[in-house]
Amino acid sequence: MSRLIEKIISATTVPIMILNFFGAFIGGIWLLFLGEWKLVLGALIFSFIFPSVYGLIVMPLLPLDFLMFKLIEKDKKKSAMVIGFIANMLTTTVNLSWVVAAFIFVTRTFEHNGNNPIPYVLYFWEIALGPFQFMASKEPPNSIGTYVGLYLLQISYILLCVFYFLNIIVFVQPVIITIVILVQIFLLRLVFQLENLEKEEITEDW
Repeated sequence: MSRLIEKIISATTVPIMILNFFGAFIGGIWLLFLGEWKLVLGALIFSFIFPSVYGLIVMPLLPLDFLMFKLIEKDKKKSAMVIGFIANMLTTTVNLSWVVAAFIFVTRTFEHNGNNPIPYVLYFWEIALGPFQFMASKEPPNSIGTYVGLYLLQISYILLCVFYFLNIIVFVQPVIITIVILVQIFLLRLVFQLENLEKEEITEDW
């Protein structure tokens, strides 16, 4: 499964980089030409406020992470895996809820205005994902879970757009749910692999 995820990441890295560098700029300028300056400004302001609001939302989930690592220390791997899976799924649900909400808002906006949807979805790439990219940039370089989680959100936004424009949006939910579950399992396995490596290193040192 790890090889499959690596291949998917390799195939989508370049498109995501292009969207990260140019999506918001092109979309924002385009929207300004369409007279959507209120939408551009309002969405930008809210994206700056979101990280503070997000911190309050996920704060109740922090004890679950603490409990998971305590269980790992006590070598109760099965219990730790269950708690870790629940914690990751809850966090991912919060994150995806924001991405989906942003996407629903932007689709309803351009459908109501009758404008070209391209600048809207380009600009809202940054609005939906920018706060998470900013928070991820504050994490250490070895925070694999953070960056994989960010990648999951980016892929979800792309899937929402693709399925919407293909007029098969009804099928996007099971696809995203499947990807989320596979990624969570991958992350949990990674956590336990790293934990085992640390224990082996300590044993070798002794």
